[in-house]
Amino acid sequence: MFTVEDRDDALETLELCDTSTGSRLVLAPARGGIATRLVLAGKETFYLDESTLRDPTKNVRGGNPVLFPQPGKLEGDQYEHGGVSYALKQHGFARNEPWQVTRRSTTERAEATLTLVSNERTRAMYPWDFRADYIYSVRGDTFGVDLRIENTSRPGGGGDAMPFGAGFHPYFAIAQADKGAVVLGTKATHAFDNVTKARVAVDLDLTRDEVDLHLEDHMARRHVEAHRLTADEPVGRLDGAREGLRMRRAVDRPWQRASHRSSPPHARARYVHPALVHHRAHLK
Repeated sequence: MFTVEDRDDALETLELCDTSTGSRLVLAPARGGIATRLVLAGKETFYLDESTLRDPTKNVRGGNPVLFPQPGKLEGDQYEHGGVSYALKQHGFARNEPWQVTRRSTTERAEATLTLVSNERTRAMYPWDFRADYIYSVRGDTFGVDLRIENTSRPGGGGDAMPFGAGFHPYFAIAQADKGAVVLGTKATHAFDNVTKARVAVDLDLTRDEVDLHLEDHMARRHVEAHRLTADEPVGRLDGAREGLRMRRAVDRPWQRASHRSSPPHARARYVHPALVHHRAHLK
């Protein structure tokens, strides 16, 4: 049996459940459309720092934060469009905007659509009109997210093309006692260490107090070329903090590229107008 129910909480207001397996997903629409808690077949999957969720001055450390329209980091946190300079911080603004619940369904799975539409705040950072739908679902032991990104700008408004990147920033829960046995699937050999601020050889020892790396070569060159990238390779980040493990793959400066498609859990990032971009990512 699938259920989508309101919760009596100021932020975590929606819960999706598959009662046959005990799987459930909790969403906080007003806190950037984030998925805060995930239990799959009885196992807690996400790490969550509750204090950062409740403090609106902080970025949430935990759950599965939404990255849009810029997952990576722009040089100087700025870009230029139409002769105008815009400021856009790393990870974009979607995680700081309130999202709306626009659809619920329990027909084939427990499913809810969260929607963000462009507004005066977003246009000050990103001069395109858009509609972003993140469709969360739970069924059996599977958690899914479908992304639909639509450029709704009129020609001559924000421009004929809407560059963007979209994705996630999941924090996975790993018990301290288990961190020494964790194997992370990367062939990267070099990284920038955000703790020491130096370029280092990759050392993914999660028993250290903090691991915060931007991987420089985590994708094989032939894989990068297959994606027709024309600038720097995408970068990755692994950050194990306290009882949590944060994993992110992000696109650096996507609007300086003709086209990009990244591996799940990221959506496609392309120049589109008018267009609808759709992508699906699932976690079991």
